[in-house]
Amino acid sequence: MIRSYHWTSLLRSQGVKKKLVRTVQQFTPYKWDKVDWHCMSSVRSLLFTTVLVVLFLTCEANAFFLKFVLWIPPNNHLNLIRLAFWLPFGAHVLREYHEFVVDVNVKKIGPHVWLAIAILMLECLLCYRHVSTTHVCTARVTLAAGWART
Repeated sequence: MIRSYHWTSLLRSQGVKKKLVRTVQQFTPYKWDKVDWHCMSSVRSLLFTTVLVVLFLTCEANAFFLKFVLWIPPNNHLNLIRLAFWLPFGAHVLREYHEFVVDVNVKKIGPHVWLAIAILMLECLLCYRHVSTTHVCTARVTLAAGWART
């Protein structure tokens, strides 16, 4: 049996609330999945959840270190481009990583997860490479030794 659909224009919808709801629903997923990490169910799940938290914190720290090391002002468009890249890419990576952690049939981490880890490591290496050229005001060893004597 063939279903018949009655398509209506957004302009023909009655009321502002219905128009707003219909507009917002076009940008939502077709189906919502319940996500449960079961991080305390086994040592494996706890380990992989901890790795995920470390990767998240590394990404957050890289945002600040890259701004500091490369002398990028906070309102520069490069920061916004980086965040705009990581938001949809990170959502896809998180989905692949979740399937690897929760589903026992998945034996390998997905390619996007490996790419995200490579990008994070590249950012870390970039920060490490340029931190030696950045002049940070630190206490000299002689001052620290003098304070330690008193």
